[in-house]
Amino acid sequence: MAVAVTVGAAMVGGHQVAAIDDDVPKRQPTLIWEVPVECDTDAELAASTDGRHCAMEFSRDAVYVHEHSATVGSGGPFRLSAIDVSSGVQRWSHEVGETFELRLTDEAVVLSDKAHIEVYDADDGSLRFRRDGELVHLNTYGVLIMDEADGSITAVDATGGDELWSRPGQVGAMCRDFVALVPAASEPAAPFTLVEHRSGDERWTSDRRFDSATDHMACSGAPWIYVSDGEQIYELDSIDGWTTWETPIADAGVIDLYREVALVRSGAEADTVVAVKREDGTVLWDTPAGQIGASLSWIGRLRQDSAGIFTLNPLTGETVTRVDFDDDDFDGGDTGADGAAFDVVGVSDTRVVVAVGSVVTTFGMNDLGTAWQLDVGGDPDDFGVARGVLVVRSGSNLRGYAVAPRAAE
Repeated sequence: MAVAVTVGAAMVGGHQVAAIDDDVPKRQPTLIWEVPVECDTDAELAASTDGRHCAMEFSRDAVYVHEHSATVGSGGPFRLSAIDVSSGVQRWSHEVGETFELRLTDEAVVLSDKAHIEVYDADDGSLRFRRDGELVHLNTYGVLIMDEADGSITAVDATGGDELWSRPGQVGAMCRDFVALVPAASEPAAPFTLVEHRSGDERWTSDRRFDSATDHMACSGAPWIYVSDGEQIYELDSIDGWTTWETPIADAGVIDLYREVALVRSGAEADTVVAVKREDGTVLWDTPAGQIGASLSWIGRLRQDSAGIFTLNPLTGETVTRVDFDDDDFDGGDTGADGAAFDVVGVSDTRVVVAVGSVVTTFGMNDLGTAWQLDVGGDPDDFGVARGVLVVRSGSNLRGYAVAPRAAE
């Protein structure tokens, strides 16, 4: 499984992850429930085009399972189910339209393909609405951004499907309660506009031009937005558009916000990362891009690369602590060979969960010391954590592992 990660509203193991302290079991868990799902193993799917796929997403107290065929019209039902993560009890389940992507927003489950979306109530599974169009963004407050055929975008309320506003252009960034609208990819460079995510009311329009083909934009939970234009990176206040600082960087490109710094790709081949202090725009250090990896938790200063996980001091660029999963010193069970692939299962405020084959290990965020380790057996296809429960899928078998309650004294 590929591991995808974004800063702020993180994606881990393909799942949206919120850093909540009780997500990860704090002590070694045991099997507490198992339920069947209509899914094939990864090995079966690799050998056939007619298999049953499963996607999972996690809220605070439920796992949503989307069972579907590989292609439209290939037969077999498309089904969405909600399972209580603490007990394994199925809350609801029913057939849905032909869709392939599963995402969560405020009290709603969103299924989509390239042509339409279906939005279901997270509590009872009732269909809220269907809508034609391609989903390009959504936030945790129930605002969906749809791409329109005429080159504009439309904001839709996930509660009932009402159109909130429509504007030309495309989304440059969507953070907290605002959307940055930039020129469409086919349009020439032009100033960009920040609008309120629900009303579409304009906060401000930039006095700088943004080229969607070459420029980059990033934001996080803080009230600032960062833009690079090939020559510099600058910080803007999302409230009024004021430029708080600007720093020249040759070939400034993609921006990764990492705690106190913005990590900016630079160089003609984007092979260098420059760390810029977010407080005042000071350049602190630079390093080859291959040494930076991808962010797993800005709270825990945790990152990953192809070999393992590590904490990186944002102010110095120095690696503080590291665990390599191809290292003979790592007690990850018999993986069969050095360099075995690993999956980041979940991240909380204090812990990170990693699977190497069937061996699941939880590390403390501060020192990456082992908190607990469990062999779930077999060849798992998917993992997740929510409300202190480790969820594992092996083909058609879905299991939940949690810490047994302490015995009463």
